[in-house]
Amino acid sequence: MPKYCRAPNCSNTAGRLGADNRPVSFYKFPLKDGPRLQAWLRHMGREHWVPSCHQHLCSEHFTPSCFQWRWGVRYLRPDAVPSIFSRAPPAKTTAQTLGPEESQTFTIICGGPDIAVVLAQDPAPATVDAKPELLDTQTPSA
Repeated sequence: MPKYCRAPNCSNTAGRLGADNRPVSFYKFPLKDGPRLQAWLRHMGREHWVPSCHQHLCSEHFTPSCFQWRWGVRYLRPDAVPSIFSRAPPAKTTAQTLGPEESQTFTIICGGPDIAVVLAQDPAPATVDAKPELLDTQTPSA
């Protein structure tokens, strides 16, 4: 299963390069060290969240002093606490950044098993008056 960062507003996944042009590394939450775990969560701004043993933070949230190098491998120090977090809201999605004439919105109206499904591309009126329509399920005989 691919690793990805659980920090708010972070989209780093395994295989990406960090700000230092090295591959981003991932570190498990210190689940067995209660005070340190609380410090991690407090710095993340997620005090009431409970991470699982399968969730990680990426190296981009730690200062260089949080790491030690051995044989060319970056290890997280046992007392390290992440301190670099973006407090900005997540970036806008494509639909939010496009103007109203450029956006593509689809409206789906559906009903029971004998009701037609309508897929319409906007521009459409703000409200749609749709009435169920029975489908002819019988095929013509030849």
